[in-house]
Amino acid sequence: MRREPARTVGTSPLPAADAVSPVERRRRAYFHRRLGAWFRRAGRHDLPWQRDRRGYAVWVSEIMLQQTTVETVRGYYGGFLRRFPTVRALAEANLDEVLALWSGLGYYRRAHHLHRAARLVVARHGGRLPRREEDLGALPGIGPSTAGAIASLAYDRPAVVLDTNVRRVLTRYWRDMHRHLGGGERALWALARWLLPEEGGRAHTQALMDLGALVCRPRDPGCPRCPLVADCPGPSGEGAPRRPKADSERRRRRMTLLLFRDRQGRVLLERRSSRGIWAGLWCLPEAEGSASVSVGSAGPGLLARRLHRLSHLDLEICLLAAHPLPPPGRSGRGRRWASARERARLGLPPIVRAMLESLPVT
Repeated sequence: MRREPARTVGTSPLPAADAVSPVERRRRAYFHRRLGAWFRRAGRHDLPWQRDRRGYAVWVSEIMLQQTTVETVRGYYGGFLRRFPTVRALAEANLDEVLALWSGLGYYRRAHHLHRAARLVVARHGGRLPRREEDLGALPGIGPSTAGAIASLAYDRPAVVLDTNVRRVLTRYWRDMHRHLGGGERALWALARWLLPEEGGRAHTQALMDLGALVCRPRDPGCPRCPLVADCPGPSGEGAPRRPKADSERRRRRMTLLLFRDRQGRVLLERRSSRGIWAGLWCLPEAEGSASVSVGSAGPGLLARRLHRLSHLDLEICLLAAHPLPPPGRSGRGRRWASARERARLGLPPIVRAMLESLPVT
C-alpha cells in the first residue's frame, strides 16, 4: 500500500559533511550491502507490474497501489493495461470507460487524475510520459514520492521514494540519524536522498519497499528475519500500536437509493459528485435526507438492504422502489436511463451493481 507525502515537501538538501560521522558512513555501506543481498534472495521479482518497465505501465501501477493492497491491485492492473495499453489510448478513452475498469478499486479521484493527466501528457509531451521528476510532479495525482517511484522503477534512476513502507524502514533503522538531522519531514527526505546509490535506483527502491512490506511490518515486525536486525534500534520507540476500532466504535451511515424504472425496464442512474463516496461514478439516485429515512425490515417499497464496509465507515444501503416520475436532478449532476447491457459499460459501485443484478427481471 502506498501513501503519497504532501506536495509541499519538495526536495531537501543532503546532510552537511560534518553532520555525518565516519560511523554513519560505514553504517550506510553496511545498509546497502545487507539490503541488496536480501533483496536478491528474498525480494519480490515477479509482480505483474514488474514485467513491463515502460514509464506508462509503472505510472499506472503506482497510482493503483496508492492506498490499496498489492493483492487487490493484481485483479485490476492487467485488464486496465489490456484496454488502455498506451498513454494515448487512455487519453482518448471516455471517462466512463476508465471508471468502469476502476470500479471496486476505491479512491476514485485517482482514476479521474490518471485520465486527466494522460490527456495532458498527450497535449504537452506528445504522448510520451516525461522522465524528469519535476515534469512528472506537474501532472495531476503525481506527488514527489510517486514521481520518484516512476523515475526509479521505470528508468532505473536513483530517486527518493517515501511510501509508507519505506518510511517505516528508514525511521526505525535510521532513528538516531533522522533525529540528528532535525526530525520531521524535511529531515526524512534529506536522509532518503543521502542513502541513494549512485546507480541501481530500481533495485534500491524495490528492496526498501519489499523490506517494509514483507518484514518490517507496522505490527508484529519480523525482526528475526530482517537482514538489518544486528544493527537496528528496532520499532520500540514508536509507542503502543493503535488499537483497531471495535465494530461498535465504527462510524455508521444509512444511504437510501431509489430505483426508478421506465417501460423498457431501464434504470435511472445519476452521476455522483466528484468528491466523497464513489466520486464520479454512476449510481442510483440517493434520497435527499436519506440519513433520516426510516425503513423497516419489510417496509413498503424496500427491495434490498445491504451493509457495505468501507475503510472509514459502515454504510447501510437501503434500496427502495420509487415512483412516479423522478424529481429533477441535483445541480451539476448528469442523469441517464440505462439498460442492463449499458450499465455493464459504465462505472458503478460494485455493491450497487450487485444489488441491481439480484433483483428479478421485470
